[in-house]
Amino acid sequence: MAKTYDIGKLLTEYMDARAERSEWEAEAKTISDYIVPGRGIYQLFSKPRKRKLTSSMVINPRANSALQVLTSGMQAGLTSPSRPWFSLRFTDPRLNKNLVVKQWLYECEKAIYMSLAQSNFYQIVHSFYTEYAAFGTASMYVGEDSVTPFRFELLTFGEFAFFVDATHRPSKYFRTIFMTPAQLIEKFGIDNVSQAVKDLYTEKSPKLNTTYITVIKAVCPDKYNSKMNFTAVYFEIAKSQQDQSKIDKPLQIKGYYEFPYPLARWETIGSDIYGIGPGAAALPDVKRLQEMEKSFLMATHKEVDPPLQAPARMRNKIKSLPGGISYNTGPNEKVEKLYEGKFDYVGVSHAIERVEQRIDKCFYNDVFITSARDPNASPLKAREVDVREDEKIIRLGPVVERLYYEFFQPVIERCFNILDRKELLPAKPPILQQMNGDYDIVLTSPLAQAQKMMSASGIQNFLTFVGQAMQYAPDVVDMVDVDKSVEEFHDISGAPASMLRTPEDTLKIREAKQKAMQEQKAKEEAAAMSQVGGQEVVARSQATKNYADASATSAEAFLGGM
Repeated sequence: MAKTYDIGKLLTEYMDARAERSEWEAEAKTISDYIVPGRGIYQLFSKPRKRKLTSSMVINPRANSALQVLTSGMQAGLTSPSRPWFSLRFTDPRLNKNLVVKQWLYECEKAIYMSLAQSNFYQIVHSFYTEYAAFGTASMYVGEDSVTPFRFELLTFGEFAFFVDATHRPSKYFRTIFMTPAQLIEKFGIDNVSQAVKDLYTEKSPKLNTTYITVIKAVCPDKYNSKMNFTAVYFEIAKSQQDQSKIDKPLQIKGYYEFPYPLARWETIGSDIYGIGPGAAALPDVKRLQEMEKSFLMATHKEVDPPLQAPARMRNKIKSLPGGISYNTGPNEKVEKLYEGKFDYVGVSHAIERVEQRIDKCFYNDVFITSARDPNASPLKAREVDVREDEKIIRLGPVVERLYYEFFQPVIERCFNILDRKELLPAKPPILQQMNGDYDIVLTSPLAQAQKMMSASGIQNFLTFVGQAMQYAPDVVDMVDVDKSVEEFHDISGAPASMLRTPEDTLKIREAKQKAMQEQKAKEEAAAMSQVGGQEVVARSQATKNYADASATSAEAFLGGM
C-alpha cells in the first residue's frame, strides 16, 4: 500500500524551498532582463503571460550573442549528436578483459545512442546549456515514453525548487506545473481533482481553456515500493486559503526507479545549494554596456538632430525636415544649436569594444572561437598554438567535471535502466550473473578528451624520450612496460573498447608470431646446412677429379720416360 502524504505539510516544505530560492531570484530576474529575455518564471502561483523575447533594457545584445556561442560550443564539445560523447566501462577490471562482456556493453552503448537520437534529447540539452550558463542552475526531466524510450523536458529557472542531501545532490524536489481544468481531469481523473476544478469543467466556463490551475509535483526520496526508490506526489494549489483547506488529498502518487530530475550547478560557494554561472559574472559589464550604448546613441542623435534655440516669434514656423525652409524676420534672428558639445566617438567606441571583449571572455568565447585571438598578432608555431588552446580548455575543466557528476551520470544511468526495463538491450552474458556487473560512465566528448589528453601528453613525451635514449642504450626499453602504457593511453583517449584486444588474444597472437619465427629460423638453418652440405660435395667431387687428373698426368709422364 502506498504511503499517504499530508498536503499541508508538503505545501509548507514547498514554501520553505521557495524561501530558500528567493535569495537568488532577484539576480536571476536581472539576468532574464539583460541577457536571456523570456526565460524564468517569477510569479508565485500564476501562469506567466506571453513571454517576450526582447527587453526594453537591452540596447546592445552582445551578452546574448556571447551566450549563444558558449551554448553552441558546449553542445558541439560535450553532447554532439554526430560523434560519440560517452562510453561505458565495467568497474571490475576482470570484466573489461573479457571480450564477450565488453562487446555486450558496447552494444548497450549503441542502443543508448540510437534511443537518444530518436528522442528530443539533443534539442532539449541545448536549451539546458542556456539555462545552465545564464542562471548557474538548470534542471531537466528524464521520463519514459511509449513511442520513443525517453522523453525530456526542460524546466526554466523558477519552475523548480529543491533541497540537497549530505552529498549535495537533490534530496527533495518541487516542480511547478500550470494546467487547465480539462488537462487536469484528463491526466488525473475527475474524481481526484478539487471541487473548484470540477465546477469549472462541468459549468463549461467561457474561460475554461484560459484558466490555469497551479499544480505542485513533489519528488521525495521515499520508497514507492520494493523496487522504486522515489515517490512523486501531485497536489493542487488553490486560489485562496479557504479553498486550500478543502484540498486534503493528492491528485496522484507515483513512483520512480531513479531520480527523474537531474540538475547541475555551474559553481557553488560554500553551502549554497543554487549555483552561479557566467551570466552572473558578466552582469556588471552587461549593465555597463547598456549605459554606454545608450549614451553613444544619444550623442549620435544629438549630433544628427541637435537641440536648437530660436526667437520666440518663430514658434511653430521652423521647418527642420530635409528641404524645409525657415524665414527670419531680422538679420540677427537665427536658429542655432542650444549648446556645442564635444563627444569622443572614437574613444567611446574603443571603450565599448573593451567591455564587449570582457563579456565574451566571461562566456568563454575565446575557448570556442579560435579567430577570437588578436588578428594583428604574429603567426605562432603549431605547437605554441596547441599549448595556448590547451590552456584555454583547462578553464572549463571544473565545469566538465561537475557536469559529469551532477548531470551526465544520472541521465545516462536512467536511460540505461529504462532501456533495460523495456527489454531493449541485448541479453546479458551469463558471466555477469556471477560477477559484479556494475559499470562506470566515461565522457569521450571533445571537451572531455581535451582535458584527459593533457595527461596523455605526458605518456607521449615519456615514450618519445625512451625512443631517443635507446639510441645510446638499447637495453633501456626493458625498463618500460609498453603493454601497460598502451592500455593507459587507450583509457585516456576514450577509444572504443573493441579496438583493444584481450590479454588472451594478445598472448595467442604473440605465441603464433613466435612459433612462426621459430619455424622460419629452422627453415633458414636447414637451407643454410643444405647449402653448406652441397658445397662440401662439390668440393669433394672437384678434389677427386683433380686427383684423377693429376694421376693420369703422372702416368703419362712415367710412360713417356720409358
